[in-house]
Amino acid sequence: MGTKFKKLSALVAESEASLSAAIANINLQQRGAALQLVAAALEAAAPELLKLKVKASEPDEDKCMFGPKMAASVLGLCARAEACAKAAALALEECAPALAAAAEGDAAAARAAASAALAALAAQRAAEATGEATAAAAAAAKWALAVADEQAERARLEELHERAERARRQRGLAPTGAGDDHSSGRWQVEPLGTDCELTMELAMDMQEMAERQGEALRGALTLLKRAERVASRGALQLLVTFTDNVLGQPRARKFRKLRCRNAHLAENVLAVSGGRDALLALGFEEEEWWAGMAGAVEGDEAESEAADSGETRESHGGELFLVLNQVNLDGLQVARTAISYALMHNA
Repeated sequence: MGTKFKKLSALVAESEASLSAAIANINLQQRGAALQLVAAALEAAAPELLKLKVKASEPDEDKCMFGPKMAASVLGLCARAEACAKAAALALEECAPALAAAAEGDAAAARAAASAALAALAAQRAAEATGEATAAAAAAAKWALAVADEQAERARLEELHERAERARRQRGLAPTGAGDDHSSGRWQVEPLGTDCELTMELAMDMQEMAERQGEALRGALTLLKRAERVASRGALQLLVTFTDNVLGQPRARKFRKLRCRNAHLAENVLAVSGGRDALLALGFEEEEWWAGMAGAVEGDEAESEAADSGETRESHGGELFLVLNQVNLDGLQVARTAISYALMHNA
């Protein structure tokens, strides 16, 4: 009992000191906050104080737990606590308007902070939307630039093909698709520079052909690099195979004549951006074959190869082929190296 009485005495004394300090504070908001703490502390201790008061007020001396001196101390403590609680309540009433105004100010400040947060969030979302729009515009511009580059590259390749055609005409060769005998004078069984005499004129023609084909091949490989990776790699692998076949057997007609409607060739090379251009850069020329046209190669050996492959001139009526009429082994070897390099960097 003595310990509980001491704790309650200390609480009441602390509350009285806090009450005096709060009343002396000129800041109404701080005063109100201190008074609220005092009132809350006394309210929490009120049940214990009431029990002590009841026991100390017992009129029957036999039933009373306290002696006269202790009973007087308990009743005095209870009276001090009640007086302190009443004084805190009266002081709180005086501070009520100020506390209400402070609460309203806090609420207004909270509303202003919430509005500012919402405005900041709206600004952030607007900035994100602007960023997305900017990114989309940049992507669209990049795509348009890539399309323009591809169109320019195709135009350059077409110009190179036209220049090659003009060069052939100047050397007295028949243009592509010229009449029933359009391949006579163009098909050469022997590769350039092998069994034929290497004259100055032929050497210059071979050098010009190599330079022209090298430039066209670089443009075609650029287009292939921009194509979808799997399709680009498949096309490059087939181009390596075609060049290896011709380099291995440069006189074989079957490796120098490609049927354009062949599904494997059409899907994996001709349908890929830059694939047809690469074949043209290697020296293949587009030729249309039809029933009854003259032979594309000279000599019985070539005719025998056609028979062995099951192809007849009549079976080629109205079909488009890619034909390698002339083989420049040096130039083709250089082209093969360039294609292999592009394939290696496509892995």
